Amino acid sequence: MNTNITILTIVHRKYRGHAVEKAIESQTKSEDWEIDRRLLKTGERIASGSCGDLYRGVYLGQDVAVKVLRSEHLNDTLEDEFVQEVAILREVQHRNVVRFIGASTKSPHLCIVTEYMPGGSLYDYLHKNHNVLKLPQLLRFAIDICKGMEYLHQRNIIHRDLKTANLLMDTHNVVKVADFGVARFQNKGGVMTAETGTYRWMAPEVINHQPYDQKADVFSFAIVLWELVTAKVPYDSMTPLQAALGVRQVCTSLCQPIY
Repeated sequence: MNTNITILTIVHRKYRGHAVEKAIESQTKSEDWEIDRRLLKTGERIASGSCGDLYRGVYLGQDVAVKVLRSEHLNDTLEDEFVQEVAILREVQHRNVVRFIGASTKSPHLCIVTEYMPGGSLYDYLHKNHNVLKLPQLLRFAIDICKGMEYLHQRNIIHRDLKTANLLMDTHNVVKVADFGVARFQNKGGVMTAETGTYRWMAPEVINHQPYDQKADVFSFAIVLWELVTAKVPYDSMTPLQAALGVRQVCTSLCQPIY
């Protein structure tokens, strides 16, 4: 039997502003997790996005990661996403999910503080450090991801952007699911239609703006698993948009009725 297929089979079995502050406080008291910014020391910037930056820092004597939203980019959509991310992080606590420490909800200085993951992302581990995984390590990584995602799904949380860049490692190479910026709670029996995530890892129903649920994360996990096996970037010969169009076309052809 093909080794790659064997790995896929084994692991798949394991996995089946002010307004912001008020919105969050309306859900729960913030005394336990509202950070004192005077005690937060930010150091080097370790990542940068379109609307914010990630810094390494220290809070109450512990190494932390600080996600800071740029005030000049703040709008209603970003503030809503910030509220959602904090609401989700407050509700999760698992060995394979990045640990929430606190947040600052005093607009315009919005930030989220989580544990610092010194091992970096699986994306960098595979594609920048050019590591090729042996089977035991591959399975440990894959099962860590399975356990984290199973935990989230049991709590009706859809990540919606599962990819190796959002899977971080601690000092012991334990993999944890991170970055809940576009994650959402799913109401019982509810579906979503918004296109969100990253094209190379995105499920076809999400690309097509069709109703989707937690199974969209399962598709993304399958792409991550392929990435762990091959040590290649998905669709590396295509642009992200070309990859999305290719997935869409394949899905359309496979879903045609047979007469």
